[in-house]
Amino acid sequence: MQHLNNLFQTSPRVAGWIAFAGSERAGRIADDGVVGSNNAAWQAGARPDYYIEAQRIGYQVVLGGLAGGDLALVDRGLRAIEWGYRPDVMGPAFDWSFNRDFGSILAHAAHPRTMFGAASVETVLAIVGDPSTWFGPNAAIYDRAYALRSAIEQSATAYIASGDAVVFRAGCANSSQLVFQATWMQGTYVLTGDATFRVEAKETIRAMMALQRPDGAFGEKIGPDGQRGFDTSYCVQTLRELVAYEEMLPGSGEGSWRTQVRDYITKGANWLLGRIRPDGSIDTTGNSRTAADGAPQEGSFAKGWEIDQTAITLAQYAVAFGRWEELAPVITAVQYRGQEYDHIGDIASPTV
Repeated sequence: MQHLNNLFQTSPRVAGWIAFAGSERAGRIADDGVVGSNNAAWQAGARPDYYIEAQRIGYQVVLGGLAGGDLALVDRGLRAIEWGYRPDVMGPAFDWSFNRDFGSILAHAAHPRTMFGAASVETVLAIVGDPSTWFGPNAAIYDRAYALRSAIEQSATAYIASGDAVVFRAGCANSSQLVFQATWMQGTYVLTGDATFRVEAKETIRAMMALQRPDGAFGEKIGPDGQRGFDTSYCVQTLRELVAYEEMLPGSGEGSWRTQVRDYITKGANWLLGRIRPDGSIDTTGNSRTAADGAPQEGSFAKGWEIDQTAITLAQYAVAFGRWEELAPVITAVQYRGQEYDHIGDIASPTV
């Protein structure tokens, strides 16, 4: 994924933030790749279900390793993704009806799968995107990532065949949830060349576009007041995945569609930027799905204000959309505010 290399080169400071975020999350991944007490308990036979979405932090750890040149981090993050495709987890045919974690398609069954699917394709593309990096002693990492392509294709095919993709796209009213289906499908297209996945991704993005509010916010479900909801925290999550989707569009043949997508993304990004105060704090007044403004909460989740991911996501957008010089001061302000809090207080102060 070329924008990652561009991002690291544009700002070593941001590369340091990404490396820190990855190393912080790496401790949650066990040596065998399992993430979290629930999944470990399922693996040990102590509970009947697992939470596949927990495994998606593998991508953040891989990204941190790539940003910091730390092969051990890349290895550990990749283990979390590989765990999700083990036959005892996914099923021998990589069919999601095996060990399905929830029964309700809109509430849970699709959402965990799409989150993990998106993290899977983004992990593989981040690693295999530059083969020259993986010669010699590092080749094993490349080979492991490349080997996941077949399992990713089979699981995505089974998801579409089950009808879940259509049901989720038609019934889900949260942009922050739908977006993972789009990046999973588009990433699978990039890995396989099968246009079925590209079409599915595009239709999912169209459904998201229909949810966008007039002010540009990526729409969430209708609130108690009868209005289309919005949320600054979930906007960050949506923006992060949309930037990945746009970059995965083909280099040619998607000109008009790419323009529509970029306009859609920029309207949402501008809305979020308009909520950031000069001191780097974020105005969350009116959030329909998370709490009001306050101290950042540690963790790799959207609920709460995840300060490091806000700065990182804005940086990824700024580089990919050619707005780095314009937005760098805002991004720095957000990150400086984060450094007031213990969980990222030991990040070195930006110098570049």
